[in-house]
Amino acid sequence: MSVIPVSDAVGMVIAGDMDCAEMKEFLCEAARRREAEDPALAAVLSKDKPLAEGIDAAAVLKRNGLPHISTGFRRFLREKRAAPDPACVRDGHAFLFRGDYPGLGGKGIYSYAYARYHASLDQMLALLEGEGIICDFSFTPRNKLEDLMNLQSKGGYEPFVSATAKFETATIHPKYEEADGVVYVVRVPLQHAFRNYASTIVNRSREGEVLVADYVSPDEILAAIKPSPGMHVDVRDFM
Repeated sequence: MSVIPVSDAVGMVIAGDMDCAEMKEFLCEAARRREAEDPALAAVLSKDKPLAEGIDAAAVLKRNGLPHISTGFRRFLREKRAAPDPACVRDGHAFLFRGDYPGLGGKGIYSYAYARYHASLDQMLALLEGEGIICDFSFTPRNKLEDLMNLQSKGGYEPFVSATAKFETATIHPKYEEADGVVYVVRVPLQHAFRNYASTIVNRSREGEVLVADYVSPDEILAAIKPSPGMHVDVRDFM
């Protein structure tokens, strides 16, 4: 048996013979129990459940022992290639756009893995350490982080929040192009953000995807913009 530190306050015991799918289901069930015991946590992490007025999202995460934003992952990055466009960087922060559901300004924006498993990027990397790495014909990941970056570019269900410095890209995200979608302007520390160089190689895209580890907190959300046809917004206007 091995103890996996799923959060600062809660340790989970995971059998050493569990495969990755079993470990994820184990974490998912534990997360469901935690949210059932604290409906405010479920509301904070949900895209569409309303959050009662006066609820502090950071306090809710803290009392449930959910992890802080990861930084240990950076040792796996190719740092020169991971640097965001300097045009969107100022005073140690990246200024970016994120297309998403409305009403997240008081909650924050959470990665799929953080919301589903209540585990951070660093913790997921530890849990998935023994899982194989998928080699793409045009990009070979050197480690599990780059493997997850590659998978993010194809599906988006990983321990990252996807963002971009390009407003038009944020408005056409296929999952959030419904009529009630909004574009958030976010300001995140550079230690939490990095360019998805796997996406650039794999998809031959020009979207300039920047990945943010785990979540964007409410105090990092500067504005919410309701896009309209032909609208253009420059992220530098918020710097």
